Amino acid sequence: LLARFRVCVSTPSGTYLLAAAVGAPTMTFFADSLCASVKRWKAVSEEHLQHPYMLSSDTHERTKQFDMIKNELGKLV
Repeated sequence: LLARFRVCVSTPSGTYLLAAAVGAPTMTFFADSLCASVKRWKAVSEEHLQHPYMLSSDTHERTKQFDMIKNELGKLV
C-alpha cells in the first residue's frame, strides 16, 4: 500500500520509515532540536524522494516555511 502513495506526509515515525523503505516519496516534519532532527531520524532511501523539513520554533519563520512547503506539496501531488 505505501509503495503506491504519491507522497507520504508524516512526522518521523514508523510509517514514514516504511514508506521511504519501499520507495514512496516522503514529506516529513522534524522538530528544530538535535534529538528530533532529520540528522538523527533520516530514512534510508533515495535522496531525491525525501523531503525533510525541520520546523523552526520561531512563529514568523515557521509561517514562511509553511508557505514554502505548500508550494512543494503542490509539485509532488
